[in-house]
Amino acid sequence: MYRIKGKTPLGEFSLDLGAPQLPAPLLVAEIPLEKMKDFQGQGANPDTCLKFSPDEKYLAIGCFFGRLRVVEVQTGNVILEKRVAEGMVKRICWRKKLNGWTLYVGEQSPDSFIYAMDAMTGDVQWKCRLADDLGSSSPDSGEYSFRIYNFPGPYFMKILPDGDLLVIGLHGRYKGEDFIYDSRVYLLDGDTGKPNWAWPEGQNLPYGITWAGASENGKTLALMTDTWAAAKTRPSPYKNSALYCLKGDTGAVQWDYSPPPLEPYYNMVSAWQGIAVSRDGQYVGLGLNDGRGMLFKTQQDENRPVTPLWVKNIGTPVMNGNIPVASSIAYAEIAGEAILFGLPGTTIPPNTASGSSKSKPAPHPRSHSVCAFTLAGEPLWEWQCSASVQGVFPSDDGRWVAVGITDDRAAANPDEFGMALFDASRAVHNQNPMVYRYFTEGCVFFMGDASRSGRYTAITEYPYSPDEGKTLIGEYRVHIVH
Repeated sequence: MYRIKGKTPLGEFSLDLGAPQLPAPLLVAEIPLEKMKDFQGQGANPDTCLKFSPDEKYLAIGCFFGRLRVVEVQTGNVILEKRVAEGMVKRICWRKKLNGWTLYVGEQSPDSFIYAMDAMTGDVQWKCRLADDLGSSSPDSGEYSFRIYNFPGPYFMKILPDGDLLVIGLHGRYKGEDFIYDSRVYLLDGDTGKPNWAWPEGQNLPYGITWAGASENGKTLALMTDTWAAAKTRPSPYKNSALYCLKGDTGAVQWDYSPPPLEPYYNMVSAWQGIAVSRDGQYVGLGLNDGRGMLFKTQQDENRPVTPLWVKNIGTPVMNGNIPVASSIAYAEIAGEAILFGLPGTTIPPNTASGSSKSKPAPHPRSHSVCAFTLAGEPLWEWQCSASVQGVFPSDDGRWVAVGITDDRAAANPDEFGMALFDASRAVHNQNPMVYRYFTEGCVFFMGDASRSGRYTAITEYPYSPDEGKTLIGEYRVHIVH
């Protein structure tokens, strides 16, 4: 507590002041983005990719319209602006080289190029065309608002310490009346762009892979095959709806595990971005769309069936009157000695009489929450709000955890939109891990990023409409917050 004394023309005064118990967010920079055409009464979703450089001096921004920007974090000054693709910039990685920074940039486009380029000038050093393996698509196919997602693209990229690049390519599209998938996993040589290996060798998977997890050294890679229920699959020696653990140096399969469907509510198993691998490669985490969270040891006994260390019914169905409700686990991250699960909203399981009900159910008890467990499976901390959790972004050491918050299209609460920051070390001492809330006018896209030390967080805002498109609130912009 501090006492400040002073004097004004009206006389002397005294103020007792104290430091705040928690820090407040500081907006470091704000970068405007291109506006998008609106549809369905909302601001169109600006599928952006944000990635801090490892030294925390720069932020790379990849945009829906194929534009790449590199900005200086502390000033927001644009260092590089370049149109990369006739599609979108899907994924970005940074690599430090002797002569400066290299950016690896992956596009979702008819060609689906992966580029290596100078981060300051944009000069291309090499490029690799994923469409050579995955096939290409016409820009005229599919529903207008979603045509770009019919192109092949890299849905996961990770730079390794030696400069090589892990890439997962996915091409899901309509072929006549059928929706089909082609996916493949690559380790690209970081200096040439040529594949060191590809999995499966000589063929594509006829399933979707939307996310993956990898250890810091890349020697452990985990992914889940996941196919839309109405998609047409082709014969394959590999399984659908299965978790695969690969050796990152060779692409060989270490093991696979097929989670049983959660009957009677679900007859298939799926995941979105609920795949995580610990930095040391010893653990694999899995969050399923049916609300189950799991943790596996990477080293499995070859003489026994693969089994998880534990399974938690986090967002699994509960009865709300006569309607079962669930909360999908959309995000999983292993951060330090904890595993984090993000549950955006409430759903009605498909295999129920009420599955097609248009009535708005009351929320699941774990809806709109982040749940943290120790690696032993003990509850560590939990946080819940009245809007949708969209993206979980931990610092490298796991201490700082940022969470995006936005509209869930069912129970919008614009007063909650923005970001929350947590200090996970507080939970270890039974303290509230909340550090601060940062609020935005509009919705927040799920692909944000936290810098390596957790000093900065970057999120993308886009407008929403409270009146079916008559009014748009918010802007297309990136926020860099300290």
